[in-house]
Amino acid sequence: MSIESEAYQAVFGFAEGWAAKNQQLLPAEIKKQYIGKTQSLQKSFRFASRKSGDTLLIQQFFNTSGRFVDMGVGKGHSLENKAGKALAMDEMAGKKKKGRKAKKWFRVFYARLSDLEGALGIRIMEQAVKAVKPVKPVN
Repeated sequence: MSIESEAYQAVFGFAEGWAAKNQQLLPAEIKKQYIGKTQSLQKSFRFASRKSGDTLLIQQFFNTSGRFVDMGVGKGHSLENKAGKALAMDEMAGKKKKGRKAKKWFRVFYARLSDLEGALGIRIMEQAVKAVKPVKPVN
C-alpha cells in the first residue's frame, strides 16, 4: 500500500468514525430534550457513506419534521409567528397566544461538523508531513 493510499485510508476512516458517532449522538440529543412521543424522528435517522476515488460522501437523512422542531415552528406556529408579527397582532386583538418553543437538537450536528472540519485539517496535514520524503543535506 502506498503512502498516499495510507493517507487517504486514515482520513476516510476518521470521517466514517465521525459519522458513526453522529448516528448515536443525534438520537440521544432528541431523547434528552423529550422530543417526539411517537419516536418517529429517532427511527427515521439514516446515515450513508460512500467512497469514490479520493472523495468521501457522508449523508445523513431524517424526517423533515425534525427541522420544524429545531426551529420552533409547526402545529399552527409559523416562522412569521416566531418573528412576532402575527403574535403582536393577536395580542392587540386580546388573544393570548404563546409561540412554540424551539428545541435546538440539531445544534449538536453543527458543532460536530465544525469539529470534523478542524480534525480533518489536522489529519490531512499529518498525512502530508508523513508523505514528504526527508531531504538529504547538500555538502
